Amino acid sequence: MTNRLRPIQMKRVSKASVAALMLTLVVFAGGTALRADSRDTIDDVIRVGRDARAGLTEFEAGLRQAQAISARLAQDRAFATSILELAKKDDKAGIANKLTTVAPGSQITVKAIRDFTLDITICSKSICYELCMGDDCRHPSGAKSPVVFSQF
Repeated sequence: MTNRLRPIQMKRVSKASVAALMLTLVVFAGGTALRADSRDTIDDVIRVGRDARAGLTEFEAGLRQAQAISARLAQDRAFATSILELAKKDDKAGIANKLTTVAPGSQITVKAIRDFTLDITICSKSICYELCMGDDCRHPSGAKSPVVFSQF
């Protein structure tokens, strides 16, 4: 009977120790993650700005392609009609080819067409973006949005 109690007590101690350790780590990490520490330098700040600028410049190229596509859909009734006709036939390759005429230099793949919502992938150079346009788009947070644009 004593052998049966000992493992149970050890499990309780073990769980309590793990819980206390996790709480300590969260408190410690939370406190240090909220501010710069003494090892941070102005060069770190400059490097972060430089890296963000380069990343945003790359992102900007994909966004320009997405803007060209959405502008053409919004302004050219004949173009929009041809996209709708292709969508009714579920011709994803046809839609991709049509959209590529608006975004030259990009490789476009239509992932889904539903209730008029387009999910497409735009790849330019070595970076790919996902673009969702329509009534059924969802932001990664779960919120509905008429457009979702993200790098992957």
